[in-house]
Amino acid sequence: MKLLFSLGGTKKADDSSILATVVLEEFVHDQDEDEYVFEVTSDHASEVKKLVIPSLRTQLMKFQNDLISAHEKDIQHSSGH
Repeated sequence: MKLLFSLGGTKKADDSSILATVVLEEFVHDQDEDEYVFEVTSDHASEVKKLVIPSLRTQLMKFQNDLISAHEKDIQHSSGH
């Protein structure tokens, strides 16, 4: 699954606008946190990476557990019989 986020905000220091696009080309339920590769397009890419990406990683890791919990009743394991 590909995820695309469009972000907008204002820097408090100088009231300048920040616009960014964050793309995660591949998101799968069993991906480790360090396997996420985010593409950030913005004039303020370093700030977005520093401030937004850590929070986004945390939320995506929570989603994995939620996804598994929501569908575990539909998952069948072969018992070898």
